[in-house]
Amino acid sequence: MPKNQYDNKRIRPLTASEREFVLAYIANGGNATQAALSAYTCSSTQSGSVMGSRLLRSPHIHAAVEAAMNQSGYPIVKVIQKLCDRVNREPTLMRQLKGYEMLFKLLGL
Repeated sequence: MPKNQYDNKRIRPLTASEREFVLAYIANGGNATQAALSAYTCSSTQSGSVMGSRLLRSPHIHAAVEAAMNQSGYPIVKVIQKLCDRVNREPTLMRQLKGYEMLFKLLGL
């Protein structure tokens, strides 16, 4: 039985933009919106947010983020902690809940 939704799925290679997104995502400490804005041509922060969320739900992006973090010696536990800290700083409960929802999707929960 697979541990999460990303196990036992065929992972396709990343495009140049997807690779840039993964690298930007790791470099900025896990901000998918900023990573999408730097890797793609987005018309607004909101479209960058939507694109970043969509990208993180893709099995091949998820696998690439995890692999890049493991190769760089940046364990997933530290990333999760940074994301939780960031979500907890959100000003409203609704934004915090949305942040945790996105984190759970990223983790395949």
